[in-house]
Amino acid sequence: MKSGGPKIFILTVFLIGAAAGLGWVIFGQFQNRADSSKSGKALRPVPVEVAQIQRGPIALQRTFSGELEALAEFVVAPKVSGRVERVTVNIADSVKRGQVVAELDNDEYVQAVAQPRP
Repeated sequence: MKSGGPKIFILTVFLIGAAAGLGWVIFGQFQNRADSSKSGKALRPVPVEVAQIQRGPIALQRTFSGELEALAEFVVAPKVSGRVERVTVNIADSVKRGQVVAELDNDEYVQAVAQPRP
């Protein structure tokens, strides 16, 4: 069986040469663009808007939408159930270990203690 060795070799050399030539042409185009932009000949002036200086308030507002996620979250669970009577901290306040963050209504517990036991 004949493998066609010389024909495949010549075709391979031709394809490699064509790819190298194409690469050289493309590289040359990029070099020419880079050289012309460095020399400043291809740069056009940028249009600008000019205005007189005025004194006044500056209002710069931006509206963004997104989702925030806390660095740390903690579950606050009282030892007894009840209604919250007073919250002693605000959202985003820093708290320390053992600090009271809320007080529960203690009317039910006061009544339970005051009732006579059988």
